[in-house]
Amino acid sequence: MSADPGTDRVTGAGTAGCAGVGRNGSVLETSAPERALRSVMTAAGHDLMQPLQIISHALERVAARDQRKDDRIWLEAALVQVERLASGLSQLVEAGVSGEAAPLPSPQCLGIIMEESRAAWEKSATARDMTLEITPVPVRVRTDRARMRSILDNLIGNALKYGRSRVRVCTTGGPGEIRLDVTNDGDVIPGDVRERLFDAFYQADGSREGIGLGLSIVHGHCSALGHRIEFASDAEGTRFSVVIDRADG
Repeated sequence: MSADPGTDRVTGAGTAGCAGVGRNGSVLETSAPERALRSVMTAAGHDLMQPLQIISHALERVAARDQRKDDRIWLEAALVQVERLASGLSQLVEAGVSGEAAPLPSPQCLGIIMEESRAAWEKSATARDMTLEITPVPVRVRTDRARMRSILDNLIGNALKYGRSRVRVCTTGGPGEIRLDVTNDGDVIPGDVRERLFDAFYQADGSREGIGLGLSIVHGHCSALGHRIEFASDAEGTRFSVVIDRADG
């Protein structure tokens, strides 16, 4: 994976086959390492749910008391993210138990996915004194809903992490495809960082929160779904774009 010289396009995000699915659509038998990985996924997801529930109950008890405005904002943001984490762990357990191959792209309403991401991140943006602008559009695209939501959530989280005051999510349309843009007003991405931007566990600034997996996950989902991922960074900010095939012609 590398950035094409002189462009914002990232190679390696073309159409990919669905792992575990044969040419005739039948599910292929999983290997021993794959079964072991699914077992670990199931156990980890299940075991993490219990401490997460305790954290959730503790936050709810604190939320029931009077709080300063600033503390209240952070508390509400934490509760939303706990719900998001619980949903992700449930999906992890379901994927491990089912043993099914990754879902193929199908018609999905992009506007609904954008609304869900807005609900998940607006309180976090407020807690950081940042503005999050999301303009949902009622357009149908060919994607997987859970993976597309993960793509958008990771791009928004990354934008909030590196932006100064504003994150904007919008779309532009053309014949046969939709471009979803996530833009922040942060610093320019240095040239040496761009080459490793989508590498797993890489962080441009090690002092920031996180472990450096978000953009790698975005790239992996885009590759699996046949979406194109692009980025541009200049003095006005940084934009990540996902180009998706329309489902309505």
